[in-house]
Amino acid sequence: MQQSLLSGFILGGTAGLFPLVCSGVIAIIHRPHMWFVDGTLNEYNYPLIDKESWVYGFYQQNQIALMLVTFVYVFILSGLFADIAVAVSFFTKKRYIEVIAPFVLVLALHIIVSNSTQISLYGLSHINFLKYGVAFTDRGPNELGAALTLPVLAGITAVLYSRKQAQDVL
Repeated sequence: MQQSLLSGFILGGTAGLFPLVCSGVIAIIHRPHMWFVDGTLNEYNYPLIDKESWVYGFYQQNQIALMLVTFVYVFILSGLFADIAVAVSFFTKKRYIEVIAPFVLVLALHIIVSNSTQISLYGLSHINFLKYGVAFTDRGPNELGAALTLPVLAGITAVLYSRKQAQDVL
């Protein structure tokens, strides 16, 4: 079980990071001298990250560090979603349920957050807080969503793993 979770984490993280890395390589080939683009829209530039974004301060200080932190975060996030799929597979005999489980979890969270009457829940969904360019600070706790997502996903995986271990002991 542990090997399945570890390999699922590594392969899921790699699969989740692959499109982002490819996009980054293409961007660097296209614009090898990546200069700082201010967060204001004008006739000369198109802002990558708006001044009102929750990561704009970090982007303003060091763009490469923001890219690296984003790569690590996406790797861990993707790996944890893959681990949830692996952990769900411990409990089901039906095919493809483990593939659908992470998508259902993501969709359910996004629907709950999007349909909430409180605008302050907006930043709790990773679909919202990972849109760095337009994830505005006044729409909700993006930092809180980013900080809580990884431990919650790890907790879900840990609960499923411990339930499977307890089931195997019996």
